[in-house]
Amino acid sequence: MGQFDKHVLRTLQPPPLLLRIFQVMAPVVAVIRAVAVPSLESILWAVFFVALMLPAGIAPKAVNARLTGWEQDRPVLSDVLGFLLMGCATFLLLRWFLDRVPSAVIAIVLGSAFLLLSHRRRRARAVR
Repeated sequence: MGQFDKHVLRTLQPPPLLLRIFQVMAPVVAVIRAVAVPSLESILWAVFFVALMLPAGIAPKAVNARLTGWEQDRPVLSDVLGFLLMGCATFLLLRWFLDRVPSAVIAIVLGSAFLLLSHRRRRARAVR
């Protein structure tokens, strides 16, 4: 590349098998925790991990193609899924710092903003 190659920190890529094992085991552990400790937060963690990581752990090559096709074929369902994932993640992260009600309100507002931005981006892409 250049004269500074020896100063560039190389990132370690995990082996694909190890990555797939993690993408399958993390949702399983989250589901077991949700069954053992049934609270809203643990159930949402389990749903979030299953929806986000399990498809990539089962079929990593097909996930991106299917999600792209689903976004083009069913834009409303894609927006709803994005709203739910963004709202769920925001709620779970804010729950460490705030109570349930303020976390839920902020998560709904940020999820709605994400929904509007993705809709505007899709509309701008269709105009081009």
